[in-house]
Amino acid sequence: MSLLGSALNIAGTLGLWESKVRLDHPVSWLYEVEIDGISDKGFSEATGLGRTLTLDTTREANPFSPTLMPSSYSINPVVLKKAISFDSKLEEWFREVETYKRGDPDPRRNVIIRQMYNVPAFVPYLGGTAVELKSWHLPECVIFEVIYPQFNAGKGDGISVLSAKLKSSGIVDTADYGGISSLMSLIQFYS
Repeated sequence: MSLLGSALNIAGTLGLWESKVRLDHPVSWLYEVEIDGISDKGFSEATGLGRTLTLDTTREANPFSPTLMPSSYSINPVVLKKAISFDSKLEEWFREVETYKRGDPDPRRNVIIRQMYNVPAFVPYLGGTAVELKSWHLPECVIFEVIYPQFNAGKGDGISVLSAKLKSSGIVDTADYGGISSLMSLIQFYS
């Protein structure tokens, strides 16, 4: 890490700068998944993030103009896929949920999915780094399905991929882009 990177990290640690800059983030990934404070950049897919509203039609005073009103909402399950590695945290989490009994430690985890942006190389000081654009917080997630790799003897070029489904009690998305919006305006101005 460069001298500038060290200085920016120290400034962020001391609270001198609201740091959304991740200088250690690999530039090849455009998102990262954090599960209970442990960041994992090895996921090949993170899909299903979303909410669905159920709308009910009500007829008020005028029966010819129905009104649509939201009655409830549901949270879509999030699917995470990653290549099999020596790190088996998803499988361990699934076993914790599967064997949970009252009185055991709570198996729910807080998950954050961060969308990153690769800053172009021509931007002073931050060029070539990845910056957090937006994040979605999924509180109290439970892993409820694990699909292990599927193997085919006829194809020898397959990759072992583990798929896990998570269900959350809610989704809290960041409404704004924070301090990064001024940087994005500057990048658009100079490009």
